[in-house]
Formats: sequence, structure tokens, C-alpha cells
Amino acid sequence: NIGAHLSGNAETAKGGQPCFLPCSEISLVLEVLNVTLAVNRLTLLVPVSMSSASEPLTRLSTGVASGELCVTVWLFFVQSPFLFARLGSTKFLAIMIPLTHLYFSTITVANFFIAAISIIRAGGFRLEVVIQSMQCLAAIATLGVTLINTYGIVPLVLKENQRFARERSDFGFNDERAFLNEIASNTKAKIVHLASFALLVLTVVGLAAHIICS
Repeated sequence: NIGAHLSGNAETAKGGQPCFLPCSEISLVLEVLNVTLAVNRLTLLVPVSMSSASEPLTRLSTGVASGELCVTVWLFFVQSPFLFARLGSTKFLAIMIPLTHLYFSTITVANFFIAAISIIRAGGFRLEVVIQSMQCLAAIATLGVTLINTYGIVPLVLKENQRFARERSDFGFNDERAFLNEIASNTKAKIVHLASFALLVLTVVGLAAHIICS
């Protein structure tokens, strides 16, 4: 019984002789034990408190990422091919150009929010912490890809599409094959369209990785 030993009771040593601890040493040992127990309690309680405090933000971040993923897949991988085949190139571009502006403006803000919440949840913007968090890496990579696409590639894509729509409307053409042929024959238009599509696929992959790791 440790308490009995520390209170000054005799403890039999290996030679069979009793030994006693002085009162000053007993007080010191008790003080050390108290401090150790207090530190252990704090060590156990602080992560739990931080985890419970960040739980609503984590759920909100995951919800935003899930919504963005659904909208991205629906808008560009499901709806766009259907509308393109149904409406023709001119009417399709008239709808998709403003939608694309709105989409990329919105997801840029959303991905900033997701990345910020992931960094806070990981423990702050420290390189060693960020590298160890797959969720944080996925969020930051998705944000980077989105910024490149939004401000570097998409404006070029929209510029080419607006030029095509303007030329075709002047001649009354609304043929999706003409649009595809125009893209295929124009090297610049083909490169920017493929680059934007590739970055969009990376955005989907990054969002999915963030959701899985949350």
C-alpha cells in the first residue's frame, strides 16, 4: 500500500530491517504525485475538449465538400452532355457560360472554407501537422487546383466559347458537331478545354479524398 508507506509506516527491506521515510521526503513525493496526476488529467481532457469543440465545424466542412462534389459531378459530367446534345451548341453555351462563372466563383469560396477548417482541425498551420493530415492535404490540394482553374484556365475557355457562340449566332448555326470541330481544329481552344477538364477531375478526386478522410 503506497499510502501506508508514505504516511511513515514501516516497510520491510530485503534484509528484514524496517525502514522509514522522513516527513520532508514524504511531503515532496506527495507533491510530485499530485502534480503528475493533475498533468495526466489535463493531457487526457484537452484533446477530448478540442475534438468535441471542432466536431460541428468538421461536419459543416464535410457537408460543404459533399454538396460541392454532387454539384460538380451533376453540372459537368451529367447535365452538360445531355444539354449539349439536346439544345445544340449555341443555346448550350448561352446557358453554361453564366453557370460556369457562378460555379467557379462559389467553389473558390467554399474550398477556402474547407481548407481553413481542415487546418484548424489538424492543429494549426504548421508544416509538420499539415503533412501528417491526409484530410488537410486533400483540402489544400483541391483549393490550389480550383484557384489555377478559376483564374488561369476557365477565363480562356469562356473566351473561346464566347467567340464561338458569337460567330455561330451571326450565321444562325446551332450545330454541336461544328462546335466540336472548331475546338478540335483550334490548338489553343483544345488545350485550354482539356486542361480545364483535367483540373475539374482533380477537383472531384480531392473533394472525394477529403470526405473519405474526414
